[in-house]
Amino acid sequence: MSSLMKKAKFLILGLICFIVLHLYFGFGNLLNYSFLDRQLMIENQFTNGYVSERMRWLHFFAWTPTNVAGLFASSIGLYLAYQAHRGNFFTIGFGLGLWYLGVAVIIAGLTDMMARSIVPHILSAENPAGQVPISLFFSAEIFGLVFCGFGFLAMGNTMLEATRLSEENKGFV
Repeated sequence: MSSLMKKAKFLILGLICFIVLHLYFGFGNLLNYSFLDRQLMIENQFTNGYVSERMRWLHFFAWTPTNVAGLFASSIGLYLAYQAHRGNFFTIGFGLGLWYLGVAVIIAGLTDMMARSIVPHILSAENPAGQVPISLFFSAEIFGLVFCGFGFLAMGNTMLEATRLSEENKGFV
């Protein structure tokens, strides 16, 4: 158990770096693409050179839920790594943390799929050649993300049940 507690220190450092990079690249690139570097969106294949402020805001809000869910999942992972560093594995908080991590990862995957499906439609709204219809986007990465989310849900439920059984057994002794 002490080996896991020591390894959790490295996981904490890695997750802090990942959260900072997620803020920088996720939100930073989104802000840059939507508002700060106006030429990026104009050069997109779907815009045909014309971009309205409404399109910029819609693009920004289409990707925001994915970024927020990813940041939330990373923060929960940081909480779990801290709990592991303290040796709090079989607690209700750890089990619930795994469960919430699963929910956040599933939401991140589904909102990613949704954003990738509607962004071409949003960006082509002012296109003289016609607006691209909304089409379902699905990839192996999204499937893997949602699948991992269900895995975290299952692990969280297992940890909660193990904790409940442990508490119940302590009552008999």
